[in-house]
Amino acid sequence: MRQKYTICREDKEKRLSIKEYAILEKVSRNPGALMSGEDLFSFLGEETYDSAAILDSMEKGANTLIEVLRTERMYPIWPNAIKIAESVIHLYNLEGGGTVDLIFDDIEQIEKNETMADE
Repeated sequence: MRQKYTICREDKEKRLSIKEYAILEKVSRNPGALMSGEDLFSFLGEETYDSAAILDSMEKGANTLIEVLRTERMYPIWPNAIKIAESVIHLYNLEGGGTVDLIFDDIEQIEKNETMADE
């Protein structure tokens, strides 16, 4: 499955929002399909967080931030959660708000893990 997370630091509202999307239909897995298939992503849900809670959890470390970001409605797998947390940290280290899109492909992650296991 291919997933996309749009992470948005909204300074005026003093919050962080993460929207989750996925490609739910069967599509080609050729290398260009992921980037050209942006319109194929379906909205799955959104989670919002108070910026003060995000900043507090960042001070306690990446694992605490990941615990805050993972909720009952949005629970990305560990490798994705790490990348999401890294992006959140990056957004909060920038002046002002900002948005980051992350795209994940579980087949690529499985192949990467198999390659690492073979080494």
